[in-house]
Amino acid sequence: MKEIQVKGNNKDLKVFINGTPDIRQIPNELADAYIVGLERRITEDVLKKNEQAEA
Repeated sequence: MKEIQVKGNNKDLKVFINGTPDIRQIPNELADAYIVGLERRITEDVLKKNEQAEA
């Protein structure tokens, strides 16, 4: 078992894994959900920065 460091871990939780993660094993539906979530967050961040720049 190996501990991995997770960026943005505000709760100081420890994450452990067995073996080496293989992202090719993530089902397409789950990978698509992550991509949509990332896209939404990036869009929100860009809009927020644009609003701050205009102020």
